[in-house]
Amino acid sequence: MAEKTVTFHIDMEVASIYVKDLLSFTYKHYLLPHPEQFCNVMKSIIDGDPALSYRVIDPETQSYVDVQVIGHRPIKIRMTPSDASISQDTLERLREDLVVSVELFEERVRRTTLYFSWVKGEKIIPERLPSTKSRATHQIFTGNMLYLYVIMMMASIFLFSILGSYAPLVIIGFQLLAILFSDKITLRLGERASFLLNSFA
Repeated sequence: MAEKTVTFHIDMEVASIYVKDLLSFTYKHYLLPHPEQFCNVMKSIIDGDPALSYRVIDPETQSYVDVQVIGHRPIKIRMTPSDASISQDTLERLREDLVVSVELFEERVRRTTLYFSWVKGEKIIPERLPSTKSRATHQIFTGNMLYLYVIMMMASIFLFSILGSYAPLVIIGFQLLAILFSDKITLRLGERASFLLNSFA
């Protein structure tokens, strides 16, 4: 003769739309890998809520516990032992297994969900449009490299016309400075490129 049904509740920290996915997750990762321990697995609808039912068998005594996991907030769990040989510790252990399953599911949802938050009363700072100079610099260094090549050629001709044989030294010095400050130049260009992408997205 079956013993009295025991009811537990588990709080769930994710939205209600994930309840059905939670039951599928429990079936796939908790019940399915242990067919020797669980049987009579069935999905159903109870009072309009999705539910997962199964039986936990004790291989030594052949006693069992019928479990219902009802997809409601909070998650409702009903456990009905087959007889008095099922201790309260056994029911508590089965409950803890389900708590762990819920926590694992919540962690997976958090890892795969993008959240947006708005703070009421915060001042909105409008983005300013990039200047013509910023657009030109971005085009030279991140667009077609032909522009940069032409500019370097014109600069070299200009330096040779003014400095003559000293022009190579000036060009080498300019290249050395470019190498020494390349991290700052790259960072500044990266900020501008990111701003441009955000402005025209």
